[in-house]
This record gives sequence, C-alpha cells and structure tokens, in this order.
Amino acid sequence: MINKKALCLITYDPFQKLIYIDFLNNIVNYDIFVVIDKNNSDYSDLIQKYKNIKFILLDNNLCLLNGYKNLNFITFKKYVTGWDKAIYYFTNCEDKYDFVWFFEDDVFFFSDQILLDIDNKYINQDILCNCDFKEANLNIWLWNKIKNNYYNKPYYNGMMCIVRLSNLYLSKIKEHVNKYKTMFFLEAFYPIIAKKYNMSIIISPDEFSTVTYRDYFKVKFIIENKNKLYHPIKNIEAHSYLRNK
Repeated sequence: MINKKALCLITYDPFQKLIYIDFLNNIVNYDIFVVIDKNNSDYSDLIQKYKNIKFILLDNNLCLLNGYKNLNFITFKKYVTGWDKAIYYFTNCEDKYDFVWFFEDDVFFFSDQILLDIDNKYINQDILCNCDFKEANLNIWLWNKIKNNYYNKPYYNGMMCIVRLSNLYLSKIKEHVNKYKTMFFLEAFYPIIAKKYNMSIIISPDEFSTVTYRDYFKVKFIIENKNKLYHPIKNIEAHSYLRNK
C-alpha cells in the first residue's frame, strides 16, 4: 500500500466556486487538487492564496494527443473537459495514491471525515460510485450516442459525479488509453472498465444513494444524514449554509 489519498475537485471556473475552494483548503487528511477546465484566465493570485491546494492546468492538445478525451463529450460537446484532464494527470503524475476521490463542483459533502469514514469502511474496492452494475438495457438512456467499439457486452452505467478510484484502477485506464487512444462517456466508461478488468467493486454503496441525476434534497434530510454524499446541489452558497447549519 502507498498510504496516500487525494481529493480532486473538477471545475470549469474556480473563481465561481470560491466557497468550495475555501472549504477544500482547510482539509488536512488528503492531498488536495483542483483541476481547472477553463484555460484562458490568470490563476496566479488563486494559486498564491490557497497554499494547501495544487491547481492543475493542462493544455487541451496535450490530452487530445495522448488519447485522454471524450469522457464528457455527450454532455458538453467538447472532446476535452476537466474530467479528461483529471484522469490524464492522475494516470501520468509521479505521485501515486492508494485512492483518488474525483468529484464535480455540484457535489456536496459535509467534511472530509465523511470520506475518511467511507475509506475506512471500503478498504479494498477499486471503484466506489452510485452504480448497481446490472447489465444495461441498450434501448434506453444514452447508449445510442456512446461509441464503445472496445468491449463486448454486457455494458453497465451509473452516476459518476463523484467516484473513488484506486491506483490499480487508474493504471487500467492508462492501459485502455494506450491501446485505444480514446475514452468514452464516463457514466458508462468507469463501470465498464471496472467489470472488464475484474476490478473490486461494491454494488451501490449506501453513502452514494443520494448521488442522483436530478433530485431535490430537503435541508432537514441532509442535516440528519451527514454520512451521505449529495448531487446535485448547484447553488454554491447552499454548500456553505449547510455546513454552518
């Protein structure tokens, strides 16, 4: 075991998410990373201010040339997004981690203690996410838009707004990219990779049950269920309110 863990926030424009950045900057139990999708801004003041965070800025062409693309093309019509950059970074950086938590900026959790508790509960799983790993019905959802010419059926899909991946899992993504020079929609890609490479999985962990496509969570429910992860909570001010509440 490497005995190192990381949190990686994926965001388009960190200046729009400073409440989240403030929160992450105070976390000490993980190495903290913020992958920025928007390249045409000056982040030097941000980098100077938040000493506990490593901000990752990657050129789109670097990802394109190396096959790290298409994880979120269906959603944003962009070959390279923050997700592709995050996976590129953690599959190629010198630092290796037992686990990396990847999450979008509309995912809410009360504190890093929640993630630590999950890590201590699920020690050996290579992927944690909201996925039942049941064979997909290819006549519904987005399957007609997903170009997967790399693996035979069955296929799988789930919610990947927040996902914990092991070092072994990340190495298998790198194997895939080296072989096929591309990825495909993350909500299918992650669970399919897990099954095709015989990764250690767990079916729909309870803590991820509130990671949904589109849902409304009452404040009282969130306060009474602090051990869960929540998506979507897009109003960034609500994150601060809930933590202070």
